[in-house]
Amino acid sequence: MGDIREKSWRQLDEERISVEERRRSWEDRRSRPTVLEVFNTLLKHLTLSVDFELGDRRSSAGSAVFSSSSKESDERIVQNAIIQTIGFFGSNLPDYQRSEIMMFIMGKVPVFGSSHTLDTSQLGDFGTKRIQIMLLRSLLMVTSGYKAKTIAAALPSPILDPLLSPSLMEDSELRQLVLEILHNLIDRHDNRAKLRGIRYSPARCHM
Repeated sequence: MGDIREKSWRQLDEERISVEERRRSWEDRRSRPTVLEVFNTLLKHLTLSVDFELGDRRSSAGSAVFSSSSKESDERIVQNAIIQTIGFFGSNLPDYQRSEIMMFIMGKVPVFGSSHTLDTSQLGDFGTKRIQIMLLRSLLMVTSGYKAKTIAAALPSPILDPLLSPSLMEDSELRQLVLEILHNLIDRHDNRAKLRGIRYSPARCHM
């Protein structure tokens, strides 16, 4: 009888400990920032840096050129560091989470006809273009090495539709970024490395 009681008490203690551990684990997970929250914070810092760069450019319009270019250079360093962080973080995520992040970033790129979540009304044309370039560069970093199982999975409409809009713009840097992103998404077998050494010769083609 004593053995049965001891066994019962031991089992109850183990169950109580298990419940407490699960509760602590759940509270710990709830207190941690989600992946989207981390990326959202990084993108906010990126847009703030662009805003600071534009503010320095406006305030120093009548001052020394060296001072202005020095401040812009500092902000460019910050922006590149944030983009590298986004790329490193994104490249270590599983594909399903990386797909969510790609749609999240693309949803913030200000393009004509899209309901993006960034207010660029105060930035002007130059500021909007800087935001577009920074966000597309971030997206390019996240798509590097991404290998979807199908083309449809690689290019869902929430990514493809707004991504094609900058490809029609006059700015060559935006168009090039879009093409590189599309290449990353479509090239699931790393054919870029195989084609890198090939040279096109118009003269031979007409022979």
